[in-house]
This record gives sequence, structure tokens and C-alpha cells, in this order.
Amino acid sequence: GIAIDTERGEVFMTNDKESATPSVIVYPTQFPRTDAILEPRRRIAGPNTDMSLPCGVAISPQFQEMYTVTGDSGPMNVFPLQASGDVPPSRQLEVPHASGGVFLDPKNNELFITTEHVNKISVYRRAAEGEEDPLRYIQGPKTGLADPHGIYADAAKNEIFVTNHGHWRKTEPGEGFVLNGDGKLAHMRGSF
Repeated sequence: GIAIDTERGEVFMTNDKESATPSVIVYPTQFPRTDAILEPRRRIAGPNTDMSLPCGVAISPQFQEMYTVTGDSGPMNVFPLQASGDVPPSRQLEVPHASGGVFLDPKNNELFITTEHVNKISVYRRAAEGEEDPLRYIQGPKTGLADPHGIYADAAKNEIFVTNHGHWRKTEPGEGFVLNGDGKLAHMRGSF
């Protein structure tokens, strides 16, 4: 995942490699010429971050927040925009297993999150947390979603752009898979 803060000249990139410690790395948008490896301005990583294989990242300069989702399992983590090191998230939102993309629509104050295995886009309030349900979702055999990953919502044109990984299987609107038990989140948000 990648997000750019044009106001501060920073680019946020996810690193989902377990061998290199899953993290979000922040670099300047203007790279100086050098023969050396460019060190990041800061890195968000470590056990307190509760990040496992981060895939998607979005930022809100207005609310000073960064949002990350993981393609493995775990919640969406929200960090302060200037977070650095092994810091806990300021809040978390339980999202479906295999959520790979996240986009913040600042005009409508909504987060769009893609979920691979059930071919779904869930839309949440920007400030959603805990076990909050999505405001709405897009899913079903007529959507063209096939393991969706990257996402961009153009509020001015009322359009959503999605990149598919390409593994399609028939899903029905509202479908989810039991991940653990019969609880609300397991049934509504889980997949395998």
C-alpha cells in the first residue's frame, strides 16, 4: 500500500514481509541524490502496533490519522499521523479477514475497505471503531469484484475504482464465512 501526504511531503508505504518486520515506512516525497541507501524518516513497527502483514494504508492530514489494514487477519489499526516506532494504535476497527485495501474519502468522511475472498467493499464511518458495522457494502455476482485489493473513491464523480487480484468465485450479497465460532463478527466479518 502507498499513500502520499502532499501537505508534509511524505509518502507512507506498507511492508508486509515477515522477514523484515511488518511495518509502515515513511519517506520524504523528494529523494536526494545519493549513493547510499535512503533511511526512512520513521517506521511504525513492533509487537505493540498489532500489525500483521499490512497491505493497505490511507491517511487523513485533516484528522492527523493513518489507517492500515492487513491481508492476513486482524483489525484495521488507526495511528496518529506522526506515529513512530513500536506504538499501539489509537483505535481499532474489526474488519473482515483478508482486507487488503483502504481508502479515505475526506469529502464524505468514510473509509472504503476491500475484502478479497468474499469479493466485497465495505464502507465505514471514518471514526468507526470496535465491532461497528459498515454503513453499506458492495458485493455480489454482478459487481465484477474478484479478490479486490486496491481502491480509490472519487467523491466528485461518485465513482469507485478497484483493482482485482483476479480470483473470482460466486458470492452473494451479505455473504461471509464463519472464521471462529458462531458470533456476530465471526459470521459477518470472517472468511477463510
